[in-house]
Amino acid sequence: MDYNKILVKISICIFGIFILTFSIFPCSLWLDEAALGVNIVRKSYQELLLPLDYLQVAPIGFLLIVKTFVRYFSYSDFVIRLPSIIALIICLSLLFKAINKHKLNSIFLFTNFAFLYYGFELKQYIYDVFSLVYIYYFWNEGKYSHVFLLLILSWFSNICLILSLPIFILWHIKECGFKRLGIFIIGILIFTINVMIFYFKFIHNHPHSEGMNSYWSDYFMPFDSRIFYWMPIRIWEVFCGFIYTPYIRLNWILGGLILLFSVVALIGVIINTTRRKTINFYSVLVLFPFLMHLGLSALSKYPFAPGRLTIYLAIPLIFGLSHYYKNFLLGFNKKLLFVTNVVLLLLVFSSIVKDKIVNPTENIKNYIKKQSKDEISILMYSSKKAFDYYKSINYNCGNFVYCNNFNALSNLNIPKRTRSLKLIETHSKHLNTDSKDIFISRNTSTYKLVKKTKGREIWVFYYTVI
Repeated sequence: MDYNKILVKISICIFGIFILTFSIFPCSLWLDEAALGVNIVRKSYQELLLPLDYLQVAPIGFLLIVKTFVRYFSYSDFVIRLPSIIALIICLSLLFKAINKHKLNSIFLFTNFAFLYYGFELKQYIYDVFSLVYIYYFWNEGKYSHVFLLLILSWFSNICLILSLPIFILWHIKECGFKRLGIFIIGILIFTINVMIFYFKFIHNHPHSEGMNSYWSDYFMPFDSRIFYWMPIRIWEVFCGFIYTPYIRLNWILGGLILLFSVVALIGVIINTTRRKTINFYSVLVLFPFLMHLGLSALSKYPFAPGRLTIYLAIPLIFGLSHYYKNFLLGFNKKLLFVTNVVLLLLVFSSIVKDKIVNPTENIKNYIKKQSKDEISILMYSSKKAFDYYKSINYNCGNFVYCNNFNALSNLNIPKRTRSLKLIETHSKHLNTDSKDIFISRNTSTYKLVKKTKGREIWVFYYTVI
């Protein structure tokens, strides 16, 4: 009995049911999605080529294809995410084909399925994953036409843009050595020109660079003694970030096991390379994205942060570990491995269903629907971006006032006819309307809502009759 084929069929069924459910009950766009969505809805194709509002940065190809979808279909939460979902479907089909073709066990795939989460978001990170899957898929049997398709993908993924030139060089040397120098040189020129155009047109001297570097400063590799603390912490965080189950401790355990398997595999590759005195191109292909990302982090160009920015690194990890431990896994009971895979798959999907359908974070539409006619809502931080997005697609958002920061709330004038006041901060993790620490202070027509926690003031939303 071919357990891998059965597992693929189970995965397709679960995935299909989830997509159908998500298309009917899509969750609201959250902070980053909404900020990007406002730009896509409000701006023209030409304006999307310029720096975006709300400190947003995304590959040009991704912005244009999403703009095309919402223009010719509709402005719905599902349609605006559809380009990401399509990329995820293609990505998974290539992954399953590779697993079946090379008769690999899928256990490492299902312990690294966190990228599924980002396939249902209005963000470009699934295209980073797709680019890596495509590279590994064509690596052993690719043609020049396959390699040059990276030129197109590079406009949808900044990671692919960075990887495209070195991947072409590695692939050509593996396939042809230093023969066919003409096409080799032409290929290098084409990929270099592509990178230079993108860099000088859309990245160099970008007005958001300083703000982004400041935001991600903790995730750039230091060049002093801090590196001995920074490196193990960041690597541990990134490996745990590949895992996506409802249980944090299980994620830590699985992340630790994957890290241990990776270290053992790396030591084995180094020993084999030293003994044989030959370069294993497949091992180079597995290690290169990790080394590249650390290098970019050291140059303060791309943060080595857990989650969406490094989720694409799960792909070389999946292929590398599946390849290295292929014979090792053959010694295990097939039924036991099959059951383990199914359990991991169900855990991952249960977590995604919870976050995307059952209890989505920052569900702005719920706040809008609950608002009464005589109520004014005060928007803070992420709420402003989300409400701007829904106003842009003509969603009835009711009466809202925007408060730029916490201190400005004390100077905010609320009309005396207002019967109810609500302060909304959807991005806070400290929302607790039942707390006795919440108090309301009134100064003429101004209302201040505060929750004191250990001497600090944390702002929350709260209903009150005026």
